[in-house]
Order: sequence, then structure tokens, then C-alpha cells
Amino acid sequence: MVNLKLPKRYEYVVSVLSRVERRRIPLKSGLEDIFSGESVDWRVRSAVTAHVLGILRNYRLIDQAINLTLKKGSVHMFKPELRNILRVAVYDIHIRRAVPARTVTMVAVNLAKKMLDDNAARLVNALLRQIEDFKIEKVLEREDKAEVLALKYSHPTWFVRYMIELLGEEEAIKLFEVNNSPAPVWLRVNTLKTDKEKIIKTLEREGTKVALDADLPDVFRVIESRKPPIRLSSFSRGLFYIQDKASVLAGHVLDPKPGELIVDVCAAPGGKTSHIAQLMENEGKIIAIDISRLRIKALKNNMKRLGVKIVETKIMDARDIPRKLKIEADRVLVDPACSSTGNLRSRPEVRLWVKKKDVKRFAKLQWEILKAAAEIVKENGILVYSTCSMTLEENEYLIKRFIEDTNSFKIVKAEPFIGRPGFNDLTDAQRLFPHLHDTEGFFIAKLVKTR
Repeated sequence: MVNLKLPKRYEYVVSVLSRVERRRIPLKSGLEDIFSGESVDWRVRSAVTAHVLGILRNYRLIDQAINLTLKKGSVHMFKPELRNILRVAVYDIHIRRAVPARTVTMVAVNLAKKMLDDNAARLVNALLRQIEDFKIEKVLEREDKAEVLALKYSHPTWFVRYMIELLGEEEAIKLFEVNNSPAPVWLRVNTLKTDKEKIIKTLEREGTKVALDADLPDVFRVIESRKPPIRLSSFSRGLFYIQDKASVLAGHVLDPKPGELIVDVCAAPGGKTSHIAQLMENEGKIIAIDISRLRIKALKNNMKRLGVKIVETKIMDARDIPRKLKIEADRVLVDPACSSTGNLRSRPEVRLWVKKKDVKRFAKLQWEILKAAAEIVKENGILVYSTCSMTLEENEYLIKRFIEDTNSFKIVKAEPFIGRPGFNDLTDAQRLFPHLHDTEGFFIAKLVKTR
């Protein structure tokens, strides 16, 4: 491991956390923002990423420890840089415990002086001197069981209550525990450029050991790797794509055939798009739609790297599909923006901002997109709907309402069926859970247009 001195590590971690929190962007984007202009060894980035993930998986516990130390107010009254200097320090003092507490305080004080001012440095010093002797267990001394679990596992309280009601307390706790563990890395072999046997040998030569998945034919799980898969030559050559197993499953449920016309709605950055193309053997046509010009650019770059030649991109609001696309598609995949509550393991930064009201907002958007996309499905064509959300409102409730409202679609079994049956009697849909399937939390429903 590269020797990254503590002050510089803290500065990187605070900068990344503050950028992510202020702009509500994915951690990956925050890391790119911080490191894109610097020549930084990948091992430094890996160390910073691991540090940030540890803080995000414990942020509510950390924040409450700070709040109990403050005489009045809360950590959220501070600007992001000050808040995150305190978070990093409390995490290292009480959870990571890899550095003496006094050393942590000294580094945090100097960083506050560098990034902010002398007043901030004095505040950091005063708070951390008290926190050094703080008993972290005090944070969990409360009567509301859901709130205790929310603080212990650093999940939004509303989400904890929701999952307890949906799964029962015992199983919900298993979910929260797994969400606080490192997410597995899944790779999809790109059969447009190689095959399973060749890529396994190639990865082994590059110091990466993988295991074949028992459920899906084109998925591997990374067992160990000398460097992150994205840094491998085989990745840059497009021999594989880093994609969660649940996401790959959506492509198999769609089951596209060579020569068909497929529409991938909300497609960028193109993981599912490229998978559809390889299942079609690069024969036919895929129209990939996304509202973001930047994300479509990323999709195009991915298609070029992966050798996909049958994709036509369109930058547009998916709700405008019936007006702008005068086609009849054989199959349509709708994977719309969602609350991302199925991603709290792989993207713990979502916990910082996801609110219960977001579920209603996303469900409205998903409904509008699904209704629009349905209009271009030909008779007897297939419509697959998927999300990385755990809520009923964005999944089962929406699909049941859609079937009843349109009266022209029926649900069929979402095969291959490797998850749990959907809730609310929607047993032909399937759900995957982090604690059961080691994937993102995912929902998939397959529908056939009857008329």
C-alpha cells in the first residue's frame, strides 16, 4: 500500500465527502472531481475510497456523537467541510481506531485551519477533546427500537421502519448489516470480444481471480484482485463490463433476439444497453434514450470500448417517447430513475439525502415514463420494468396500477427467476436483496402487450 500521510488522506477524504454531500452526486463522481486534475497512484485513490465508505456506513452514529457533545444545535448547522472534518476524526477515534486519538485531533485541527480558518480550528479542537473521552455507546441509549437501529446501522429512520414493516424486524436487521459490509464486485464477460474461458485466463494473468456465477452464464464474481478491475488492461480493451448481477439479470429477462428492434429507456451509461447488444450478437437495432447529454456521451464511449455497433442514441425526456418516436419496438426496457434504496450498500452516500417524500416523487416520474414507453411496444411485444429501489410504491404498486389502467398488458414470469417473488400478489415479478442474493436491491417485472 502506498504510504499516504494522514494529513493528506484527511484532506482528500474531507474534500470528497463535502463535494458529494453539497452536490448530491455519486461517490464515484466526487472522487473523479477531486483526483481528475492530479497524478495520483490508484492505490492512494483506493485508500481514500475505503476511508470515505467507512465514514458513510457510520455517518449517523458519528453525527449523533457530535450532536451529544455540542451544547446546542447539531452538526448540520456547520458547512460541509467543517462537518466532514469532524466526521473523519470521530470515525478514526471511535470506529477505525488505527491512529491515537490525540494524533487524530491534532491533524483535524490543522486541517480546519488550512481548509477553513482559526475559528473553525478552535471549534474542532474543543469538540474533539471532549469526543476523545466520549462513550460511543451513549448514542444508542433510547427507547425507540427503529431509531436505535437507524443510528446503529446509519440508515434513514423512515427506511428502517419501512423495511421492518415489509420484511419483519429479524430479516430487516440482516439487510442493514449486509448494507454495511463491502459490496461484491460483479463482472459481465463481453461475448462480442471474448468468451468465458479466455477472459478467466486473461484475468488470472492480470492478478484477478473470479468465480463463475451459478445463475447467469455471463457473470463472474471477483474473489481477489491485485488492483481494481477498472485498472486492468482487459477492462480498457472492452473484454468485460463491471455490472451488478441484478442489473445483468434484467437483460436476460428482456431476452432480446438478433435482428429485433429494442428500445432501452433511461439507458446511460449503457451497462444494460451493451448487454442487450451482446445477447443480440450485434445484429438488429437498439435505440438508447437518456435525458442527459453527458451520460449519453459516456454511453457512446462505452459502446465503442465494448465493440457495440447497433446502438442509436437519442437525447430526450423519456416522457416524450410517443411524440418523438414513431416506431413499434419488439422489446422495451424501462429502468427509470428511482430512490436508489436498493443501492445503500454499494452507494452509501445515498443515505445522506434520500427522504421518504422522494419515493412519491420518483413513483410519479416512473409512472409517466412507463406509460409513455408502453405506447411504442408492438402487439405481443415485451416490456420489462426494473428499478434498484426497495419500495412498493416504485415497484409492485406501480405495476399493478399500470396493468389495470392500460388493460393491454399482462404480467408473465420474469425468467430466469433467481430472486424472491414480488409482494402484493405480484408473484411473477421478482426481487433481489443484498442479504439474500449478494446483489443490489432490485425489482424486475416482465409484461406482454396483448393488444
